[in-house]
Amino acid sequence: MNARPEDRRPCTAETPADSCPLCQGQGIVVSAHSEYAVADVCTHLANCASCRGTGYRRSRNDAGYEIATPCALIGLRRRANLFKLAKIPAQFSSSSYPSYQPRTELQRAAKLALGSFLAQLARVEIDANGELPPRLRGIGLSGPPGVGKTHLLVGVARILTLDYGVPVHFADFSQLLWSLKAGYDAGTSETQLIRPLVEVEALFIDELGKGRASEWELGVLDALISGRYNRGALTFFATNHPYRENRPTQPADARRWAESREDPRMEPLEARVGGRIASRLSAMCDWLEVDGADARPGSWQTPGRGGRTA
Repeated sequence: MNARPEDRRPCTAETPADSCPLCQGQGIVVSAHSEYAVADVCTHLANCASCRGTGYRRSRNDAGYEIATPCALIGLRRRANLFKLAKIPAQFSSSSYPSYQPRTELQRAAKLALGSFLAQLARVEIDANGELPPRLRGIGLSGPPGVGKTHLLVGVARILTLDYGVPVHFADFSQLLWSLKAGYDAGTSETQLIRPLVEVEALFIDELGKGRASEWELGVLDALISGRYNRGALTFFATNHPYRENRPTQPADARRWAESREDPRMEPLEARVGGRIASRLSAMCDWLEVDGADARPGSWQTPGRGGRTA
């Protein structure tokens, strides 16, 4: 059976979960730590009256032997660990699906589409190890920087790990390439490096198409995408490149469109990754355009104006 969000509540706790100011009844607290976001079981669960923080209830069976049965704390620890292993960037530790605030119609449409995916996920059979059924269509988000694409994907990754116990890996495309190259240089085989990314239940790739689009980079991407396509594995993408090239028909718009060709971010994704990969991306995901102004400028504090100095 599926592991539903309500199943993550602790067993009997001396501090009621619903009244905990840290986890608000969820049993897990997410925070930023160094490079990545981390999750920990809430401290109030150390007072669990059923297991005393061990994760196992002790009792005696009919024959008088002492037995240990797992309580909900075991599941919480597993899900918190899955979130840590997902490698979600630390700056998105507070990002969740509910916290995303759309500012345009396309942003609202993207959030609704991801909401529909999550509603469908609630009806999917997920086994105790978080294994998903094959051929679930993911979501691809295309749009300019700063419109919340990463925020939305992190929100879904957070639900997959913490609510459903699904193993997830979250990666920025350029950092992914860098780590793979470092592995190659250290003598690790391509199979050893790519296999974990092909086999993880849900993979999130941010900034798809970023980089030089060299022959080596495209070869790595082809191996990764083809592997996940063949497995029918759930995959999500975000890219700053237009998913398709939509040439305007009005003269004034066409002139501005032509001028924007000088901006490499405006190169269509298919031109960046090639037709073979683009075809698989279309089969694996529903693609959505996300627009809007860049929300990042001014989001960091300035020293001397309420910000913390380094």
